[in-house]
Amino acid sequence: MESDTSLSPIPVALSRCNSYKALFTDQIIKTLFKAAGPDSLKNVHVLVKPNLVTPRDPLAASEPDFIGAVCSFLVEMGAKVKVGDSPAFGSARRVAMKSGILDALKGLDVEFSELDKPKNIKLPSGISVGISQKALDADLIINCPRFKAHAQAGITAAVKNFFGCVTGFRKAFAHCKYGDVGTLFETILTEIPAVLPPSFSIVDAITAMDRTGPSGGRPCHLGVIAASVSPFAVDTVFYNMLNIPADLLPVHREALRRQIRGTSLEDISFPLERPQDFNLEKFRLPERLQQFTFHPVRLAKGRLKSLYMRFF
Repeated sequence: MESDTSLSPIPVALSRCNSYKALFTDQIIKTLFKAAGPDSLKNVHVLVKPNLVTPRDPLAASEPDFIGAVCSFLVEMGAKVKVGDSPAFGSARRVAMKSGILDALKGLDVEFSELDKPKNIKLPSGISVGISQKALDADLIINCPRFKAHAQAGITAAVKNFFGCVTGFRKAFAHCKYGDVGTLFETILTEIPAVLPPSFSIVDAITAMDRTGPSGGRPCHLGVIAASVSPFAVDTVFYNMLNIPADLLPVHREALRRQIRGTSLEDISFPLERPQDFNLEKFRLPERLQQFTFHPVRLAKGRLKSLYMRFF
């Protein structure tokens, strides 16, 4: 697949934001949507897809005020808003409750939902994955990851967060089945966005997680938000700002190999600030990356843990 240079550049909106409270006073979310987002939201059925990993580590989940600010803007614009995710183990509602996200949504006309009800979807590669029917039914997905280091992927941002639309333990099963088979797991991650409804990714790098992840890392204040209709373009911009060689990041390396549009800065425009306006040199990657695979014993233990966490 070759890039089509006749296509218009993909806008990636970059904004400074030094505190989560500023989201409610400085109209940052509105500015991002106006610069790079969909034109109309009235009566649009929107799924807000946060990043909910574990209730034990608040930094592993989306920041409550970030999700609250996004949802508040969407409701104000007339959207029909549902917030949902599907952690590999346990309940999204439990993580949202423990992290404070449910409290942040109080008073808003917003529904919270587990991304369950899997539908078997065949990806372009021929691999089938169980994606939540609730995600597939949305008119628009607002993808809201926290920018994090990751022990297997190096970094997770917009592209990787869509993996949360694969229901529950099916994520862990995909790790187990495809994680050490060539680049099949990376293929899955790069193909999932193509089978989902249109999306707008808003990546929270106000307070990121570095050193390791997706949990257990160190808070790293970067003071940046980036947004685009292309998750690949958003991630590409972050990698450029961090000066990270593509071969260090397995998912981005696979997206580049597949020549997915948005993986080159030549595909991208900047309606607000530009990458060179930011200094993210304090962010640290994991010292060493692990394989994407999960051992079958870990999968079995995780499944038991997931069932336990739903009831206790």
